[in-house]
Amino acid sequence: GAVLIRAIIPEKGIHVMEKNRGTNDRKKLTDGPAKLTQALGITKKHYGVDLTRDSKLFIMEGSKIHGKIIAGPRIGIKNATDKLWNFKLSIKEN
Repeated sequence: GAVLIRAIIPEKGIHVMEKNRGTNDRKKLTDGPAKLTQALGITKKHYGVDLTRDSKLFIMEGSKIHGKIIAGPRIGIKNATDKLWNFKLSIKEN
C-alpha cells in the first residue's frame, strides 16, 4: 500500500523549503504534491526509499493532532467514488 501526502504545514526548515521552491509565499509553499516534493528536495532518486528507516529521507512520529480528521471521496476518479479515500485535517486557526 501507499499513502500520497498531498500537503503539509511546515514547522521547521522553512527557509530551506523557500530556497528549494524559489518563493517565500508560505501559504503556497507546500500546498500540493509537486510543491511539497520540490520544497523537501525529493527527487526521482528517492524512488523506493524505505521511509520507515532512519536515513536521509524518513517520516518520524509527529505531534498530537489538534483538529478533526475529515474523510471524503477521492477527487478525479470515476470508479469507487463511494469509498472514503481522501483524508484532510481540519484545524482551528488562532
